[in-house]
Amino acid sequence: MPASVVSVEKVRNSLPTYKRDEFDQGLIIIATSTSFSGIDILNPDRMNAAEIAETANAQMHGLTGDQVIQRADQILRERRSWEREQAIRTLKRLEEKRAKAANDQQQLARFTIDSARYYIDASPYGAPEPVIDLEVTNGTDQAISELLLRGVVASADSSITWVDETFYYVIPDGIEPGETLEWSLAPNRFGPWGNAQIPSDAELTVTLEGLKDLDEQPLWDSPELSEHELTRLEQLQKEYGGIAFSCGVSRVSSKRWKTKTPWRLSARAHVSLSMIFVPKGDTYSLASWSARAATMASSHCPSVNPQCSISD
Repeated sequence: MPASVVSVEKVRNSLPTYKRDEFDQGLIIIATSTSFSGIDILNPDRMNAAEIAETANAQMHGLTGDQVIQRADQILRERRSWEREQAIRTLKRLEEKRAKAANDQQQLARFTIDSARYYIDASPYGAPEPVIDLEVTNGTDQAISELLLRGVVASADSSITWVDETFYYVIPDGIEPGETLEWSLAPNRFGPWGNAQIPSDAELTVTLEGLKDLDEQPLWDSPELSEHELTRLEQLQKEYGGIAFSCGVSRVSSKRWKTKTPWRLSARAHVSLSMIFVPKGDTYSLASWSARAATMASSHCPSVNPQCSISD
């Protein structure tokens, strides 16, 4: 049996029975932590599997069994802390985005569509021509140069929607704060607005979608949260106070024990990445730690058996 495998066995056997599973799991945690910190998927010269394993072995060189368990515990605590910080940062960003969108909607609501009417009239040339009569009030504190509107024309009983379109209207000379204006707009009679089948009692609903100031810059246009962002926000609001790092690995024991001559791990010992990663094409993916730990514990192959510890 290779010296490195013997040394692994010595370190592991020097531990109380109740600590040996924690030791096995600690080896996996340290190795995976080393591998992820060494991988840069955008770097063409990133570390390969053998280099990652070598780095992991070097980090564990000289450690006793207890120190392996303590190091794994520290790694898990750091991961939990990092996860919590990232979650709280994301939570804050999503809450700020939602608050800004809500504030912008409140600002837009101050510009009101007081009345809207759709009908067909005769053009100066006698042809039927669609008309939109609008009355609006600018209740904001900004002068407005352009409106983005959505118009929906539906039957009186809402059984049929004849028109559902967005359109811009550039306001001649703009509309000042507190001002109310009335317009008669002429949409394209060759489009859906000019459909001769639209009944005379059809109703028009106009909603405000956006505004531009006198410099033609959009006002109060912060986007609302997407469905995915809303779901994420709800999750974080429930969990941000105590985000747990869960990976199927039990927390290491805080019990202490003493030995006169603790065995230590040697850098010659090899923790193979075949214990931890499964190949997918030219890359590697992390397998379930708990499942891999169970597989390794029952393995008869000395080179990948985590129950064989590592020393001189």
